[in-house]
Amino acid sequence: MSSFGQPEPWARDYIGMPFVEKGRDGAGVDCWGLIALVLERQGGIQVPTFEDCYCSTEETELLGAVIAREKAKLPFRPIALRADGEGALAFHRRLAPLVRPLDVLLLRMMGDLCHVGIACGGGQFLHTEVGINCVMNAYAGPRAERWRLRLAEGGVYRHRGLEAAPDRCAGGAPATPGGLEI
Repeated sequence: MSSFGQPEPWARDYIGMPFVEKGRDGAGVDCWGLIALVLERQGGIQVPTFEDCYCSTEETELLGAVIAREKAKLPFRPIALRADGEGALAFHRRLAPLVRPLDVLLLRMMGDLCHVGIACGGGQFLHTEVGINCVMNAYAGPRAERWRLRLAEGGVYRHRGLEAAPDRCAGGAPATPGGLEI
């Protein structure tokens, strides 16, 4: 795992990848497409595409409803959720040591929990959105101000296929072969 401030080397392969509505491959991705692509390439994990669940990522209310409906069905478990009454800064201090590369960050955008990013080490995450190609931003540390409240309202989730094999986070290839829960 990377030290604070240093993302995993694989993260740079995604920076600048074009935003493409419902994109799910190296030619371009939307925010969930990026999650699916990174999890598959770096962790050997496949997740549902959800392409048929929405028309546009600009439909934030609809995306929020899809996420709320589908979140419990996915093989992810919450790693860090903000406790009632816990301030955003306290949440981030508690959060930083828990997050590993390939954890999924659920973020509030335009009033809805409708955006996701993927941790890539060192307090950084990758994400993309309409009009912005894939970028790396800080979710922890002094440069995280823009994302602090957005993340505090969503939380961080880890795919169950990554829990037993933490070394999968850094290398890209699965630590052990076999079927993964989808």
